[in-house]
Amino acid sequence: MPKKKVLFIEDDVDSANVLTRALNFKGYESVWAADGQSGLEQYAEVQPDILLVDINLPDIDGLDIVQRLRAEGQRLPIVAITARAFNRQPALDAGCDAFMTKPISVHELFRLMEQLLASSAS
Repeated sequence: MPKKKVLFIEDDVDSANVLTRALNFKGYESVWAADGQSGLEQYAEVQPDILLVDINLPDIDGLDIVQRLRAEGQRLPIVAITARAFNRQPALDAGCDAFMTKPISVHELFRLMEQLLASSAS
């Protein structure tokens, strides 16, 4: 069975390194992008099974990324991960399937990802 591909768009290098290692250890094929533009480029190249996206990015806002993908008809699960709890409703309104506030529990993230991936497969 091929590994599920995860694209993680996050501008905090330390957070990205920790989560990318955890995803790889858990058996996912993870790709990291440090900003919105490279995230969109990686999305087109990688065609991920699930997207993890920070809301507050230095160039293209994470909500804009989600809205663009949804407008293009992309149905993959998307999880917003951000330090600002007040972004919850805007993230869900933009088309995110779930929302997590930093600092996140990787165990909770993995549980959520498994649920979302199972739902999208059916």
